Amino acid sequence: MTNDLCATRDDVLPAVIRGLKWLFLATLVGGIALPTALLVWQASTPNAVIRRAGVGRFVSASSSSGFLQSSLTTVTTTQGSLVVSGLFSAPRNQPLEMVEWSQTSGLQLCAVGRPDTCLPLAGAWAGSLQPTAARARAFNFQGHGLERGNLAFWLFIGCGMAFMVGAGWFGAHAELEDKSRSAREPPAIDGPGT
Repeated sequence: MTNDLCATRDDVLPAVIRGLKWLFLATLVGGIALPTALLVWQASTPNAVIRRAGVGRFVSASSSSGFLQSSLTTVTTTQGSLVVSGLFSAPRNQPLEMVEWSQTSGLQLCAVGRPDTCLPLAGAWAGSLQPTAARARAFNFQGHGLERGNLAFWLFIGCGMAFMVGAGWFGAHAELEDKSRSAREPPAIDGPGT
């Protein structure tokens, strides 16, 4: 009896199928179930201000935009100037604040008590922000890199990987079934009249 050191394709195929099956299940859990659960958790969690700082009272605003560029607004306050993305206006002497939300990436300039007026800051903020009482109760999705766009991209990649690995698994399984079916069929007899 000789031991064949080289495995044939028929010997390796069941191991490949087992490996693809486990990879498919891991992709379902890590690539689809996990980001879906995080997206559901994020959607059911209220968006809360976790840090804030006063930036003075509104004085004036001037906006500019280019042909292929979104509009930027320079907001002048009693303490300085800020540049935000989008158009901003407020009544003179309206108190303004810089806020960081638990589910929105980046800092935003808002009129105090008016979350509907918030616009993203267009550059870096040199000032300091103070933690709020809501910080202890709210999960900071942005601090952990779990913003909605990242989770949706993770889910998209997971679905693509699951499709590719699943197609490989089912294709290898079909090939193994064909081989086992052809091995069970009796050989055709060649003879006169056939």
